[in-house]
Amino acid sequence: MPKSAPVYLNPLRLYLAPMGWLSLLHRASGLLLILAIPYALWLLQRSLSGPAGYGAVAAQLSAPAVKLLCLPWIWALCHHFLAGLRHLGLDAHLGLPLADARRASLGVMAAAGVLSAALLGFWLA
Repeated sequence: MPKSAPVYLNPLRLYLAPMGWLSLLHRASGLLLILAIPYALWLLQRSLSGPAGYGAVAAQLSAPAVKLLCLPWIWALCHHFLAGLRHLGLDAHLGLPLADARRASLGVMAAAGVLSAALLGFWLA
């Protein structure tokens, strides 16, 4: 008789502590940053090609729709940076008790959202 799959393989039904979600989001933000490298290098190369290339890149990045499409990468940069600082703190044995680790994880996730919204608001203005 074939075995049925375990019930808890559905990631949406899996309970994770805030530290687990932070770890998953840290990996996802790292992946988004890696995927953004070719586009960022292409923009850099195009902007350094001359005044016309720089103007084209500036015009492309000043469009509000492009700015909103860049929001995931802005969030990824903010989240990855803040989560990396938290990991450095853990390496220095700061925030190791469970309550502190949970509080720091929630704080990083909230601060990344607030910081990315602030950066997007500054960029849109």
